[in-house]
Amino acid sequence: MPTVSDLLSATGKINPEVRVRLGSQSIVTVSAATLTDIPSLSVSCAAGGVYLVDGKVHFEAGTSGGFAFGCSVPALAPGGGDIFMEVTSIIAQNAAAATAFGRAAMSAVAASQTAVVSTSIAAINSPRGMRFDAMLDVSAAGSFQLMARTSVAGAGLNIISGYIRSFRIG
Repeated sequence: MPTVSDLLSATGKINPEVRVRLGSQSIVTVSAATLTDIPSLSVSCAAGGVYLVDGKVHFEAGTSGGFAFGCSVPALAPGGGDIFMEVTSIIAQNAAAATAFGRAAMSAVAASQTAVVSTSIAAINSPRGMRFDAMLDVSAAGSFQLMARTSVAGAGLNIISGYIRSFRIG
């Protein structure tokens, strides 16, 4: 009798796609005031699939001020999708963490629509984190891409590491 793992592998329904970006691959610096793709942090989505997507990014801000994380989604069916993001804005040895939250509910949207959560920081060069999860009912093949931006062109947001993982559940 096949194991659960064998059955899941054979059906293709719950095989995760995982992409990882490590600091050893080189730190990515985002310095644009418009949303910019974070290299290596995207997953492919097939037409007609329902996906659970989650991930985390570790980062530091090289300058004080505002910054944001976002994502670009594939075309969504009437079932749409729901995206939740949480960004730590303050984290220091002697300070409590402050967190910004964002949630977007989308229904039957065209490809490349974006959702964004933004915050601002005062202390620079301190490690921080962003985590997210999403459910997507995809109508046309495309990708879910993590993105970032600063509030002022030329400011530095350093992406140290991260991962993105998707499960096709339907």
